[in-house]
Amino acid sequence: MAGIEDLKILLSSMKPELDSREFVFCTFDNPLSIRFDTVYKLISLTVHSSLNAVGLTAAIATKLASKDISANVVAAYYHDHIFVQKEKAGPAMEAIMELQAESFSCRE
Repeated sequence: MAGIEDLKILLSSMKPELDSREFVFCTFDNPLSIRFDTVYKLISLTVHSSLNAVGLTAAIATKLASKDISANVVAAYYHDHIFVQKEKAGPAMEAIMELQAESFSCRE
């Protein structure tokens, strides 16, 4: 099934979900000595975005950047996922919901 390509529809219909788990990005030479710098939380947008959609990750990253939140984005086949610093997960969810509300009002 093809995903949604229209940016306004994607932004207004996404349903961001905050995963309860914690994640790290790491590198290691020895599996017993794994090093990492930051702990992240995962937000899944839960909207079936097309891999050909233009602007979704840019809109999310721009909104989060305006709140001083970095966005590490992973685009997958059915959903896009954003890793944000653990301590900024709440504000990140608020920012994404704010973007969704702004986009929804633009659709009407």
